[in-house]
Amino acid sequence: ERGQIVAMTGDGVNDAPALKAANVGVAVGSGTAVAKEAGQIIIADGDFNSIVVGVREGRIIFENLKKAVTFVISHALPELLPYVLAFALNIPLAIETIVILLIDLGTDMLPGITIAYESVDDRIMSLPPRSANDHLISPKMLILGYLFAGVQITFFAYWNFFWVFIVGYGYSFNDLRGAKQGTYRKEYVDLDSEQQTYYSNLCLKSPDFYNGRGGAATACAQGNMGEFVSWFGDVVSEAQAAYFIALSVMQLANCLSRRQQIMSLFDPKQKLNWRMLLSMLFSIGFMCFFVYVPKLNTAFFLRGVNPKLSTAFLWGAGVMILIEEVRKFICRRWPHGHVARLTLF
Repeated sequence: ERGQIVAMTGDGVNDAPALKAANVGVAVGSGTAVAKEAGQIIIADGDFNSIVVGVREGRIIFENLKKAVTFVISHALPELLPYVLAFALNIPLAIETIVILLIDLGTDMLPGITIAYESVDDRIMSLPPRSANDHLISPKMLILGYLFAGVQITFFAYWNFFWVFIVGYGYSFNDLRGAKQGTYRKEYVDLDSEQQTYYSNLCLKSPDFYNGRGGAATACAQGNMGEFVSWFGDVVSEAQAAYFIALSVMQLANCLSRRQQIMSLFDPKQKLNWRMLLSMLFSIGFMCFFVYVPKLNTAFFLRGVNPKLSTAFLWGAGVMILIEEVRKFICRRWPHGHVARLTLF
């Protein structure tokens, strides 16, 4: 009548109707055959404490499943936004579709799975029962995944992307306005007049290209522009590799933060999840393999990037963990505050 899930325990013939009517009928293994037939669950050892153990295990599974889903949806924004910005701002695309597959099926998959092996904090059995209308994915998870973690990952991935252009090759943001998506993968003669003019002007701002090729006047002559567009395509591939590296590593930092909802990552009570550590090592190796192995990286529109450029974002991983630690502290200190109500699921 109140819309709650009702569990009933019993072992005798008289308990059978109640066991049958309840949402969850729990019969005792030593009880009558009628009671065991009416119940949905049978306690084989006859110990009612097993019910508590079962509830705890169920809550752990559901909690870890929600944390894993929150981790997975965190990379949706940094994978989608580059296409929006490339179209809206007329800048190079930060990540190719095929590289998104490397993230979803490679660097992110195993760390996400290992969240299922996490232990839970002490609050798990003090939480009230979930409503029968609760769903696996809640608005709080979307807030934490998309707006909290996703925005940070996107920001630092783009930081790494533009770092290659600005620090590595001396371009400004405005210099990149006009490099429409995919034009840097084409032959110069196949570009329209507007794009040919853009790349001719960009060549004059590219000393890394024309130094050693006879100067800007010679290297950027009409007959050599095909070589420049190909060279600039390699620069974009380096920047995309830097974006890929930053996104993957930031997701690993996010994975560490997702281990517990309110317990600090540095709490002595945190148990070692060796599966997660091994999965992170695999993800880093997987990422480096596709970025730095010749021929293979070009198949994925990537190019080996100088580690001094590709690691410019690393401070962001520390910032992300720090922000998450502050959020957890606020949730522990004010469990009924606005931050807890918006982010604890």
